[in-house]
Amino acid sequence: MKPGLSAGTWGGGQYNEIISCDIAGSTYGLRLGTGTGPGQTGANAWHIYGGRFYRNTTGIVIAGSSGSHISSTFEKSSGVGVLFAAGAESCSVTASYFEGNAGGAVRFDAGTRFNVESSNSYSNAEDTVLDNDGSNFSLTPFVPSVPAMYTGIGAGLNLIPNGSFEVDSNSDGIADGWYVPSGTVPGASFGLETSPANVKFGTKSQRFVYTPPLSQRNLQLDLSVASGQWHVFTGWTRIDPNSTSRFSLRIGINGGDTSYYYSGSLVTTGMWQLHRGAFLTTTTALSIYVYEQDVTTPGGPFAIYLDGFKLEPGIVPTFWYERNLITSATSLGSALSAAGTDVTIAPTHSIHHVIGSGRIKTIKVPEGFVGELTLIPDGGWETTTSGNIANTVTATNKRPVRCIYDPVTAKWYLAA
Repeated sequence: MKPGLSAGTWGGGQYNEIISCDIAGSTYGLRLGTGTGPGQTGANAWHIYGGRFYRNTTGIVIAGSSGSHISSTFEKSSGVGVLFAAGAESCSVTASYFEGNAGGAVRFDAGTRFNVESSNSYSNAEDTVLDNDGSNFSLTPFVPSVPAMYTGIGAGLNLIPNGSFEVDSNSDGIADGWYVPSGTVPGASFGLETSPANVKFGTKSQRFVYTPPLSQRNLQLDLSVASGQWHVFTGWTRIDPNSTSRFSLRIGINGGDTSYYYSGSLVTTGMWQLHRGAFLTTTTALSIYVYEQDVTTPGGPFAIYLDGFKLEPGIVPTFWYERNLITSATSLGSALSAAGTDVTIAPTHSIHHVIGSGRIKTIKVPEGFVGELTLIPDGGWETTTSGNIANTVTATNKRPVRCIYDPVTAKWYLAA
């Protein structure tokens, strides 16, 4: 059947089936729906069963479609076998066979979510799966012919030690594992940040501040990796409002190299920015750099914060996993400290003892958490309303304090 089909040319119909078609030699073998992608409007809940998509540029592209299902064979595409483009939501490709698709077997682009690939057969090394949005699900475990190349969910192993930037054992302001080549210079400073707005996971992030003019200094981490293995990087950065175009994040083979990943000049302020990319290593070592983009133009100080860095073998990343109130369910965590004034505590379980007789200003909240926390006082601490706690309480030793979080007001409500 030539050229390929476009569901939109049929008026964007819904609840249709294509069974045992043979489509070859097209730019797009089949196009289902779009908002802004290459297909046409509509085309929800289509079912494509059996048949073969052979030597197309892209076998099937799904964009702006929802509820569609694919189970077919994709061979020798010069591009991607199945492309989930922006707007694809809650669609699936399962029990399909992929062989020799030069641009990969399945790709989820930015702007896609809740799509699934599962129980597929990937024949060749190039038949990979890549999620460029991070909101989709890949459940096929690996390429049978290349066991080291994960094309399903990542291995989960984080090759970056101290990826949450919680540990600075020598108190030099630089998280363990990282360093500054050629040493620090006046105008550049480092520290583990504890301000809740500048911490994405846990209780700390890495802070890097510089004020031009100064000699070039970069924050760097060196890692040993397996050559010829796919790896996927996930990490988060946040820059101060005045720090647009002053930093970049790079992964490469030597100083400042961008062979594996390059963020470009970071320009997004006021929020955490996700970095994610997969690459095939060609060496047994790589380095991750936080790079000063401009060390000559006066200004500043300019600041960047790093958190949740993860490098794992594979193509599609696993989620960043942090033990917190969501993942730990009802259980007792280690004791928290309320020593000092304006203290921030970061619960990781639903029940904690809290030691000390200081003043708690902030109770850190994991993203998406709704529910209750119980704090057992081992001291006479109190709370203040200057943070995210709605009311003041004075704790009585050994008498539990019930804490209820309201995501609408973004406040904790305490009952002693």
